[in-house]
Amino acid sequence: MIINPTKAALTYCDDVLSGRVIACDYVKKACQRHLNDLKYAGDRGFYFDKEAACKVVRFLATANTAKANGTVKKLP
Repeated sequence: MIINPTKAALTYCDDVLSGRVIACDYVKKACQRHLNDLKYAGDRGFYFDKEAACKVVRFLATANTAKANGTVKKLP
């Protein structure tokens, strides 16, 4: 199943801020900050490149993480 990471992030933020997902204040503030950044970034000369974000997420999904005991586990 291919998941759109930008849509998943927006859904997560909406779920956190609506209370459907339980989260601490730091996560709630991070979600609100992310949504504010998307909304007001253009006013400050920035933009969010959805395709670039998707490329980063796809790359990181292929990354492996090394365990302390020397085994390698693929990130979920």
